[in-house]
Amino acid sequence: MIGRMPPHGTQRQLVGMLRSAHQRDWEATLCVLRGGYSLTQEVAASGIHVIEYEGMGRFDVKRALRFRRLVRDGGFDVVHSSLWGCNAFTRLAAVGPRRPAIVVSERSVENWRPRHRRVVDRALRPFTDHYVGNSQDVHDFICSAHRVPAERVTIIRNGLDRDIFKPAAKQDERSGPALIGCLGRLIPDKGFQIMIESLPSILKYRDVRLLIAGEGEYRGVLESLAVGLPVELRGLLSSSEEVADFLRNLDLFVMPSRYEGLPNAVLEAMSCGVPIVATAVPGMAEATGGHAMLVPPDDPEALADAVLAVLQEPLKPPPDWVLPSFDEVASSHLGVFRTAYLEARKGPARLRAK
Repeated sequence: MIGRMPPHGTQRQLVGMLRSAHQRDWEATLCVLRGGYSLTQEVAASGIHVIEYEGMGRFDVKRALRFRRLVRDGGFDVVHSSLWGCNAFTRLAAVGPRRPAIVVSERSVENWRPRHRRVVDRALRPFTDHYVGNSQDVHDFICSAHRVPAERVTIIRNGLDRDIFKPAAKQDERSGPALIGCLGRLIPDKGFQIMIESLPSILKYRDVRLLIAGEGEYRGVLESLAVGLPVELRGLLSSSEEVADFLRNLDLFVMPSRYEGLPNAVLEAMSCGVPIVATAVPGMAEATGGHAMLVPPDDPEALADAVLAVLQEPLKPPPDWVLPSFDEVASSHLGVFRTAYLEARKGPARLRAK
């Protein structure tokens, strides 16, 4: 269960898990609260049952009633939702007798989450059988935000396709400016504006070009900040293959975020063997495993110094750096679903995951 399906980190993680689970003994249905995304159609084309709520507004009561009927009459054993809005909707719509077991996932540390949302989180705690976080920092945030004991939270780290995200074959050294890349949604919290602000200090000592891949409502602001600087906004990379090609062509990957959970882009860059500079926010040290230079967020000068240092002496992950596959992620989720089912029903069953 998810609200939207743009090709962002959480959604790509969900698709990778679903495709792997489809090869296992799962009867999985992907339910998307808003239709019209090409990624949803890719999931359907792979043989996974998909339900989209097209043409329904955010506060459409009919959508909640339709979903309530689905989870009560569809024979599902588990409902798994991701991200705050969808997590709240799922539990509110499914609450009551005859509900399936419910598992919710948090994907980032949102210490700024407003009070009214935290009240909702805690009010819905009795209708939540288990929680999933993708890093130790997110695990701790869930325990705090939802006020649940640690044993009700399982850490399942992000997975990736190892056949796609791998270092490039050895190539001749490239001439010209060093290529620095950023990847993610164009929103203030990703901190790309800080990377652009750091460029004048970097350009005093090194010829570089900054490539930013992604789309979002902050694009116009970034374009204005980039006037007169060697910055290229590449737009959305819609497939994993495009992302991997983008990363392998870089001399340095920078993730200047203001908050994270366990950032996919950093994991993918690590797997492609690209040196990394990132901000010291929750989840980042766990993602990089000590193989990146971390700096404070919102500090252009510290970011510039780190970029120059790593361009001079690249810090790369070791050759045996290995991250979970989507098969491993799917297997871990299935274990959580079994646990949640037993907690909710106090008895074994053949799982059908929603």
